[in-house]
Parts: sequence; C-alpha cells; structure tokens
Amino acid sequence: MHLEYPYSVHHSIIPDNLCDEIIEQGEKLIKWDGLERRSGITHGFLMKAISSIVNTANEDNGWNYITENHDRMYYQKIGWHQYHKWRMNNQSKPTINPEKMNKISFMLSLNQVDIDYHGCYFELAYGAPWTQNYLNRFDELKKGTLIVFPSFLYYRFSPVMGGDRKIISGNLIGPAFA
Repeated sequence: MHLEYPYSVHHSIIPDNLCDEIIEQGEKLIKWDGLERRSGITHGFLMKAISSIVNTANEDNGWNYITENHDRMYYQKIGWHQYHKWRMNNQSKPTINPEKMNKISFMLSLNQVDIDYHGCYFELAYGAPWTQNYLNRFDELKKGTLIVFPSFLYYRFSPVMGGDRKIISGNLIGPAFA
C-alpha cells in the first residue's frame, strides 16, 4: 500500500508544564518488564487532545482508517544505551479490546533532545527496514511534539547516549483491515 503522506508531525502541541506533569505521574507508576520501563498512564485531557489530533491526521493525510477508540497510553523511559528494535504496532492486539486491531500509532516526546537526553532518534521505515528504506529519522524532536503514523509502519528508537528519553505512546484501534 502506497501512502502519499505516511506520517504527520505536530510540533510543540502539548505545553511544557503538561509534559512535566505527565513525567511526574509516569515516574510514580513506572514498572520494569525486563525489556523496557513502561507504565499505563491515564490523563483525561491528554487522551482527548491526542485522540482529536490523531483523528484529524487520519483525515488530513487521506488514510481514512476506521477507528473506534484508543487503547491505553504508555509512559516510557528509555535510559542510557537502551533502544527499541524495529517493530510494528499492528502485530500486537490492543490491551483494552483484543478483538480489534491497532490502526494508527502515535508517539509524544515529553522531554527535550540535547538537554535531557542525547541520541535516541525516532525512525520510521516504509516496508522492510533492513532494506534501509527509511521514511524519516527524527533527530530533533522538541518537547511536546507528537508524531502520528499508521500502525503497520516499522519504527524504532536508536540507543540513548546520555540521559533518559521520556515519551508517551499509544494507538487508536478499530476493526481489522478488509
């Protein structure tokens, strides 16, 4: 499937003070699962704001995927030399409704590159990532920036070279693609 607009970036849409509040809440809830530190997080205003932006991106980018609601949002803290390998979010079942599938994914940057952490670039790949067919490498994501992309795209984070990268990630879910 070819997408004319395979992702959208929304710069600094969440104010710094709300990012700090989310980090504070996330740090209290964080758990270590052996691979990464992550925690389900709830924040009514944030959930509504992100869902609204993701739905608008779905329409504006011409994806027009049928979505019904959002799955849980996860606070993640990626520490020194940690990274995420290539993955797609549509390969796993949603937490809140396993009969549905992840359709649109998002990642919200909660802290500032080159101030709070170094490295840990977010990368998206169109097709098999081992072919070096990158869509984009996001080197300088400002605090409060949201990236929205279809859940069938591969993505990863490169290793953190200093500090801790803090993000919120999640998915909008819906019926399986026909």
